[in-house]
Parts: sequence; C-alpha cells; structure tokens
Amino acid sequence: MNKDSRGLLPVVFLIYTLLGVVYFYNMLNEGIPAGDSWVENYPLRLYYSSNFGLVSWLPYIFLGLPFLGMFHVGMFYSLNIMYFLLPPFYAFQLNIVLHYILSAFFTFLYARLINIPNFPSFMAGLIFASSGFLMAHKGHTSMINAAVWLPLLLFLYEKIRATLNPKYSAWAALVIAIQVFAGHYQICVYTYFVFRMVGEYIEQI
Repeated sequence: MNKDSRGLLPVVFLIYTLLGVVYFYNMLNEGIPAGDSWVENYPLRLYYSSNFGLVSWLPYIFLGLPFLGMFHVGMFYSLNIMYFLLPPFYAFQLNIVLHYILSAFFTFLYARLINIPNFPSFMAGLIFASSGFLMAHKGHTSMINAAVWLPLLLFLYEKIRATLNPKYSAWAALVIAIQVFAGHYQICVYTYFVFRMVGEYIEQI
C-alpha cells in the first residue's frame, strides 16, 4: 500500500460510515430488527450489560443456564465494551452498523494491499459489506461480529507472507482471538478454510 493510499484511508472510512448510516437509517429509527435480534440477541445483551458483563448464570431459560457457556453472547468480545458506555438499545444498533462499516473498510485494506486500484478496492468493500451472507445474517449478531474480521486477517496473512515480520503475526493472533471471542465459532472455522485455500493457491503459482 503506497503513501497515497494510506492518505485515503480516513476518507474511505468516512464514506463507508456515511453510506452505512444512510443504508441503516430506517433501522436506526424503527428500533431493534425483528426476528432473532428481538427475541434472543438483544435480550441476552441487555442482561449482559445490566450486570456489566460480570454474570455467570442466566435464570430465565428453563431452570437456568450457565451464561458463560452461551458463547454467542460474546461475553469477552472486545467491541462489546460499547454496552457499558451506551444504553443497550443504542449499543445494539451501533454494533450492527459499525460491523458493516468495518467489513467494508477491512476489505478495502486487503484489496489495496494486493495492488487492486483505489476505486475497485472501494467497490470491493461495498460488495463484501452488502453481500447476501452478511445482509441475510443482520439479526445474528455474533455471526456478523465474527465474519467482518476475515478480510483483516487476509490483510495480515498477506503482510506475514510478504515481509515475514513477526509483528504482523502478533497482530494476526490478536485478531484471531477477537474473532473467536465474537461468539460464532463456525465463522472461525470457515476463516481457516479460506486461509488453507489461499495458501494452496499461492503454492500453485
């Protein structure tokens, strides 16, 4: 990524942010999306935030469940800190919008790193963020929280391969941990499948 592209990063992130707010404007006005968000994901995070994350037991389902074992809540997911800084209703909505913005921005970073020009890279970010998979799972909070880290991990994978600099390995390990703690382990497995396929492709060329 050249210096001109690095200078574009704040602008690109701002544009993605504006597009995200415009696209999700109705959702932000109408409230929590119907479906799994309303009946499960938001209530669980409301309970999580009301106890400042320091909760091990959920007494409201059957005879009670170990809250720590409900991995899709993402109890240790770093971006869940917003639930302690904002009212849960707004934090839940912000979480959705923010992760779509991040998915587009991380894709832009990866596309530029592999020498795709600026505008196609920008469009790649929009395409990934608005892909059928991410849009169809808007109500599945932990799933989109985990999926958006894939392009950033591809970015770091390429950095490791090109430079062999251990600092990128450390960053990749951190991002993998963030993805795991997001709470949808299937996405992590899919991510590793992608790495395997990318690695096999690179060996062939």
